[in-house]
Amino acid sequence: MGNVSYRPPKDSPIMRCSPLEAMNNEMDIQQLVEEAGPLCNDKIVPFQQLRDTLYNELLNRDQIAGISWKRFPLLNKILKGHRCGELTIFTGPTGSGKTTFMSELSLDLCIQGVPTLWGSFEIRNVRLLRTMINQLAGFNVEDQMEEYGHWAQQLESLSLYFMNFHGSQNLKSVIRTMTHAVYAYNIKLVVIDNLQFMISSELVKHDRFLYQDMAISEFRRFATFHNVHVILVIHPRKEEDDKELSTSSIFGSAKASQEADNVLILQVIKGRGVSRRIQVTKNRFDGSLGTFPLHFDANSLRMSGLSSETKRLDDRGNRKEHENTLVDRRTAPYVAKGRPVQPVTSGELAVSMTTLSKKARNRNRGSSKAQIDTDTRNKTESFIK
Repeated sequence: MGNVSYRPPKDSPIMRCSPLEAMNNEMDIQQLVEEAGPLCNDKIVPFQQLRDTLYNELLNRDQIAGISWKRFPLLNKILKGHRCGELTIFTGPTGSGKTTFMSELSLDLCIQGVPTLWGSFEIRNVRLLRTMINQLAGFNVEDQMEEYGHWAQQLESLSLYFMNFHGSQNLKSVIRTMTHAVYAYNIKLVVIDNLQFMISSELVKHDRFLYQDMAISEFRRFATFHNVHVILVIHPRKEEDDKELSTSSIFGSAKASQEADNVLILQVIKGRGVSRRIQVTKNRFDGSLGTFPLHFDANSLRMSGLSSETKRLDDRGNRKEHENTLVDRRTAPYVAKGRPVQPVTSGELAVSMTTLSKKARNRNRGSSKAQIDTDTRNKTESFIK
């Protein structure tokens, strides 16, 4: 264990005098030495006490990485999974779809059994639930109200809870509610959307940056102490429209990015249409960083790329999901005749369509050239005659 200091017990007579006084008083030095114990502090631990824990982490790295997302496999390659006890900061431009993305991300984990608590301070819970039920069903439930009962039952079966707050709230009240939810419902994921909206009324009484830093510290402490993953949605400071966001774009001081285990940014790229991607700029687990694209489906409000056209019905009427799998509509008659067609991915379908287009152009060019040669030959023969 290395060098360790020893001292007599606290109730020993020598603790009330110096070693010199003990010798002058002819105390039993041998007995004092035998009764002495290690000088310890419960806030300091040697490697010996951490050795087995380190071994288990190295041996079971996949389990330590956390729960993988089913709908966002590319996010797994960067963050490796969802882990308890972490703080994630999520930011993005106003109106870019932060709540929509976070709704599906949390729904993905909740379906896998992660008890989730939502604190939606900017939009009401019913409006958030309209998004969630569409993302769960894979289509716009409002257009098929006869399906509402089935999907409402599916949503009800999840360990999904909502704070009954809206607008600005007292930080202590929010923390107390979260603490109760952890003990009552074993919550493992908390989403706060969004931090500025939650503390807006308190900013009048305090310095806005200091109070936001204090709130972030409280959520950091809560995540660590209760072993709960907390996601804070924070608006960015105002940036130029054509400029991508960065970690320094998060509103407030550097406290948010310093305290966070993960920082995710929803980037919006404007060009031919609008495209979105998630950029991971901080990952304390293993340092992996990167980006992956989002594919928004306006019908189901999903951002994972799973659209309503990828839904299929089995014999019992339950919907099955085939991620990113499409069937070429030109092959539908063959399927109807009983000749099955192997499904192709969207990428393979795009390549096939490009190849067919090139072949069609070449065929048209060839037929045009052949027609010109025939006309020329006929005119020549007519002139000779």
